[in-house]
Amino acid sequence: VMNAPSRVDKADLDVVHIELKDKGVEVFQRIVEKFEKKNLDFEVMEHEEVLTSEEASQVRRLPANMAIKSLVLKSEEYDDKFIMVCVPANKQLDTEKVSNILGEKFSMATENELFSKTGIKVGAVPPFGRLLGMELYYDVIIQDMGDIVFSAGLRTRSIKTTASNLIELAQPDKNFSNNRFTK
Repeated sequence: VMNAPSRVDKADLDVVHIELKDKGVEVFQRIVEKFEKKNLDFEVMEHEEVLTSEEASQVRRLPANMAIKSLVLKSEEYDDKFIMVCVPANKQLDTEKVSNILGEKFSMATENELFSKTGIKVGAVPPFGRLLGMELYYDVIIQDMGDIVFSAGLRTRSIKTTASNLIELAQPDKNFSNNRFTK
């Protein structure tokens, strides 16, 4: 109890038959509240469950270059350090570029690590790393996008807004304005 609360691996929880709760609904509600509090335009899109950016693009009937993909990376140097890097969904993240820009080695978090850290399932992670307790970086391309769409905590809900509204609410690290994290 001395280090409570702290992250527990899924395998350890399985031994004692404990399952972590999906925090998707809570995160979705907090994002909507942020938009409403700032009086920023947005549209909630409800759709069938999706797991990938490609599936989301098809279900939303919107091009992938309009969507934001939120990726959680784990530090290979520091225990329990995770960051979020967001890129356009039609681009591929270059983890080597991320490591070079941030001066620290990172790799993609596993599905279990992602869920343990955020309480959010793969395919539902919103581009709000700070809301999930992580440093947040956006690829420079995002600031030049117009209308955008992103997963909003649930695999069945997305939010459509503008890139400038998203940047205002999510508050990514200021370093993103000059950095390209994609291949």
